[in-house]
Amino acid sequence: MDTVIEHEMAIGMNQLGAIGILHRFMSICEQVEQVAKIKASGARDIAASIGVNDDFKDRAKALVDLRSQHSHYRYSPWTFCCHD
Repeated sequence: MDTVIEHEMAIGMNQLGAIGILHRFMSICEQVEQVAKIKASGARDIAASIGVNDDFKDRAKALVDLRSQHSHYRYSPWTFCCHD
């Protein structure tokens, strides 16, 4: 059940006052795009799994960078697409 929570479900849950944790079984770039879509919807609380495998530090850094560099702006998810 690795695709239970993506941006659509996270947005819907947020609108109901709940929080959905975005899964990590996608590329780092895809996860950053999903978080950007959730943020662009106006969601205040966003959670994303980073796991404990080899890329967890890179994944965490990408998500933190998204927040710290663009926290004051409403943005398009395409802005953050990186190319692997």
